[in-house]
This record gives sequence, structure tokens and C-alpha cells, in this order.
Amino acid sequence: MAAYSAEGRPDPFWSDPAEEGPRMARIYAAIGGTGTDVIPGRDFGYAGLAAHGRNPNNVLMIVAKSANDNAVIYEYVTDAKGPRVIAYWLSIEPSSRAEHVAKGNPSLITGLNPAEELGYGVNTEPVADGRGGTRYLVNLTAEPLRARRMDLMLEPDGTPFLGGIVDGKKARALYGYVQLRRGLTALTALGDKAIEEIRFYGTNLTPGAASFGQTVSEFVRP
Repeated sequence: MAAYSAEGRPDPFWSDPAEEGPRMARIYAAIGGTGTDVIPGRDFGYAGLAAHGRNPNNVLMIVAKSANDNAVIYEYVTDAKGPRVIAYWLSIEPSSRAEHVAKGNPSLITGLNPAEELGYGVNTEPVADGRGGTRYLVNLTAEPLRARRMDLMLEPDGTPFLGGIVDGKKARALYGYVQLRRGLTALTALGDKAIEEIRFYGTNLTPGAASFGQTVSEFVRP
């Protein structure tokens, strides 16, 4: 018997790439953005995460996937281990939300399991910046993005963000969308081998560029 997705698709993990825009609109609406489609200049707000016990000002980016509306949130924290980035699931998909509430987890937040760490985890590496200070390099563990280093940076007001390169331009990371492969099962969908491609988005920070402040993106494939 075929396994169907929560949205009624016969393939529970793959969905038409055209679903990316509506899915991201639903996700951003759930976490406090405008809920509009993916267009330059949209509001990538995270105010709704306060209701889940998180500090919206510390959210750096999110990653969604083609299977459902659940998303991985990447958040800046600083503790005894120093400044770093952590990742966790926020269960936005209605069926997942209901399951967490029924199990006594109204925050809808769960950590990544070891297999999920391969596809959606994050590492923070402190290195000397050559000026007597420390630079914090961040990379996602998914194979298509593993070699892509981003800098954990602070705005003048102290707001953290991830700075890196998107489509050859200096950019502030916004989100990634993971297109999973066709024909996966609950077991083969775990880890980065299940990823067909990732579309990565950022805000262009290249000084003097005509597209400065606009959303830029690129496809990243294994």
C-alpha cells in the first residue's frame, strides 16, 4: 500500500517544486512573517516564535523541505560553550502539531536526531580573525552545503545574522528549501543522501550592487 503525505500526495517526501512558494508562505505566516509568496522585499519576520518560547531576534535562518511544512530553525545562542548556532525542528504541519500537543509538547519544538543531524545539522567553529579577536565560522552539515562557510556576525544593534555568499554575491542568509528525492521511504529519507537539491536564499549585501537589499538565490546540488 502506498504511503501518502499529510497533503494527500502519493509520494510522502517529494512534492512538485512549484509547491515551494506556497509552502514557504505558510511557514513564514506561522512564525510571524507576512505570509506572502517568496518575493524580493518580503518580511522575513520571526515574531511568532516567541509563542514557542524562543527569542525571535536570535533566529538566523530556517530550512524547509518538500515533505511537509515542518521547518528547521537555526538560532544564535551564547552560553558556557561560547557563541554558536543551534538547530531544532518546529512542527508547523497540522498533523505534526496535533501529535506534539497530544504528547504534551505545546512548544512544538524538538531537537534533531543523529540521522537528521546529517541533513539539517550545523557546526560553529571559532577561529582567530588575525586582529587579536575571534571569528565564528558556521556551516550546515548537508552535503550540498557542507563546504559553504558563513560568518556569524552582529549588526550594530547586536542582532545576529549569518553572512556568506549566495549566487556569487555577499549576502545575509535567509532560508533554504530542500527538495527531497522521489521514491524515498521513512528510512531512506533520513540524512543528506535523500537530498536532490537545495535552493538557498539570502539578502544581497554587495555594496553598490543594483540588487543591493534584494533577495538572491541559487540551486545547490550534491
